[in-house]
Amino acid sequence: MKVYAAALVCCSLALVGAGCAAPASTPPVPAPVVTPTPVNPAPTPTPTPAPTPAPTPAPVVTPPPTPAPAPVPAPTPKPVAKSVLISGFSFQPASLTVPAGTTVVWTNQDPTTHTVAADGGSFTSGPVAPASSYSHTFTQAGSFSYHCSIHTSMQATIIVK
Repeated sequence: MKVYAAALVCCSLALVGAGCAAPASTPPVPAPVVTPTPVNPAPTPTPTPAPTPAPTPAPVVTPPPTPAPAPVPAPTPKPVAKSVLISGFSFQPASLTVPAGTTVVWTNQDPTTHTVAADGGSFTSGPVAPASSYSHTFTQAGSFSYHCSIHTSMQATIIVK
């Protein structure tokens, strides 16, 4: 046992000599007490809101101009039919003015046959029996004198404007 005690003392001394253990006569040094010092914290900056950018206006898109509608030609008036009566061995009326495109209808109300023939030969009816009719459409302006080929005293004029 002596060997163990001596070894223990020797190890203890070796540790003390190496600074591993404090000598028995030196009191232990207390650790410093750190008291927190109140520090005024820096004020937390209030975030400044970023200015709201003004909305960017939408680009103005100008539509292409609408072309003017094409002019619509005035409708061609329907041909108007005008009447000439063959009655009492005469054409009634003896003069008739019509626009171009008009159809003239001659109606024989006499008890005998007549004709309607242009003096220049531009139209002729052939025989028009009683209660029958003949028609001709005047397409060009001019003055058209006509007569009955059977009764040459029967004369009249169509004026086309």
